[in-house]
Parts: sequence; structure tokens; C-alpha cells
Amino acid sequence: MTSLTNMLVDNVKPRKWPPGTYVWGNSPPEKPFRKVVEGKKLFEKFVASLTEESGVEEVIVKLMEIATNDEKFFPDPQIALQTQRSPELCQYLCSIMEKFPLDLLRYGTRSHSIILVDRDDQVTFYEKRMAQPPQIGKTIVWADKKITFKLDPPSRNV
Repeated sequence: MTSLTNMLVDNVKPRKWPPGTYVWGNSPPEKPFRKVVEGKKLFEKFVASLTEESGVEEVIVKLMEIATNDEKFFPDPQIALQTQRSPELCQYLCSIMEKFPLDLLRYGTRSHSIILVDRDDQVTFYEKRMAQPPQIGKTIVWADKKITFKLDPPSRNV
């Protein structure tokens, strides 16, 4: 796997990663947010629980439980350093599912996407997103969509 970032680095260049489990956030890999570290633990625990019988729907439900985790991993020195915000504001950035009180700031997680590919090259794309921007005093409405398709076999250049 190769990644490229221009955020918080002195030199922008492709970076190769060995095989493994990676969880990315808006922090440098060497200085991850606490929610990234904790999210990786949740993800690894979930992956270890999978069996041959685990179905696509079950996988989506469990991944959404991780994606919508609203536990605050606060304080987080890396978030404080990167955002230069007050502890009052930083606390709302310290959960996997970011959600500010609407009277404070209309900011937070607004969508989740999951892409699954099975051994038979069957792809399931699932997305859950806010149907409308949040408003004070109104219930947030979410919309979801699932698309499935089969990957084409690789072309052979003969």
C-alpha cells in the first residue's frame, strides 16, 4: 500500500506501507489522534470476531457501530496541537463520530462509507449520510444506500 499526504510533513512524497491493519485520521501516522488509536483497537477486535458465516449485512452493522462511536477520547494533546482550539471545542473533536451541539457549531460527521469485496469479487458499497444539514430543534434525518456489483476480471495483455 502507498499513501501520499501534504499535511504536517516537511517533504511530500509517496510512502510505502508493509502489509498490516491501518486506521487513518486527520493526523500524521506517527502522531495519531487518540480516537484513531482506539478506533484501530475496535476494528481489530471486530475483524478477529469474523467467521466464515459472517454475512455482508452483519459486517456493515458492526462497522457502522465503530463509525458511529461517540465516546470522547479526551483530552487529546495531538488534536489540541493541530487545531489550536480551546478544550471546550476540542472535546467534540475527540470522538470517532464527531458531533457538536448545534447551538455551538454546525460541524460534525455527516457521512460514512463502507466498501466490501469478497473472495468472489462481489463488491458491496454502503453509504449513510445526513439527508439535510442539521438544524436546532429538528431531528437529524439520515439516508442510506447500498450498491452491489461484480468486479470485472483483470484484462490480459497478450
